[in-house]
Amino acid sequence: MSALRPSYLAVSYAPVFLRAVLAVTFLWAGLGKVFATFPVKGEPAAVLANLGVITPNVAPPPAPPGDPAQPIPTPGAAIPSGPSSGLFTLAQTAPVSSGPAQFTADDFAEPVKVRRVWGIALRIHTAANPPAKADGTPGSTTWPKAVASGLWPKYLALAVVFAELAAGFAVALGLFTRLSGFLLAGVMLGAIWLDQCTPAIQAGSTFLFVLPNHDLWSVEGWRPLLWQFSLFSSAMALALIGPGVMSADRAIEAMRTAGKSKRPAPIAPPAGGGGAKGGS
Repeated sequence: MSALRPSYLAVSYAPVFLRAVLAVTFLWAGLGKVFATFPVKGEPAAVLANLGVITPNVAPPPAPPGDPAQPIPTPGAAIPSGPSSGLFTLAQTAPVSSGPAQFTADDFAEPVKVRRVWGIALRIHTAANPPAKADGTPGSTTWPKAVASGLWPKYLALAVVFAELAAGFAVALGLFTRLSGFLLAGVMLGAIWLDQCTPAIQAGSTFLFVLPNHDLWSVEGWRPLLWQFSLFSSAMALALIGPGVMSADRAIEAMRTAGKSKRPAPIAPPAGGGGAKGGS
């Protein structure tokens, strides 16, 4: 039976390698979503504009008279002069949690560069509001509409970036390792669902009901899904086995144990409980 027990090196140092690959990958991914950009135009750009992420070079269509959803423009008021793709910059328009959209695809005939984080918001919006299929039938909804209406897609996208950066940094230090591992595993489950399963389901081409229907030996087709599944499995393994050596969690536990060992041991009462008086 001793041969089946994991060695001290395996238990103590294996999590360090998991922490290293997860920290590098998620810090890289999170920073890329903050600093890298990609172009959008047409309907995707209109969706982001209605989320308050970007602004077009034209003013939004005026609201009908008496409609409280939009304020009546003040004569002489300045119109935003150009697109804004900042991470936390809000467009100078009212949110569209209710009422008709303020911007349409016609307002974005030219591409606008936006941060990669807003690609998550677009995928959430598409999952809850699928386009019609080629035969005209409605697409399959794969995300609850209640969590994709209003500004929810923007807030969820920001939450994903925060989780990747915060948990990635914590994993690098070995701090709150189990919690960070579960958090990163949840991020990867969402990524697999939105990036791989949702497009396959909405296109009506699935394998095992939810997986994309690629050729079995297609390296290019299966590589993204297998990479995401590897990250999910690594994060779950780290959450289950803990941080290992050279971690903040282990150092905190060692200090706590050392503090307990320095406390004086309680003095036990004399045997028999009678004391000097009882023996006289």
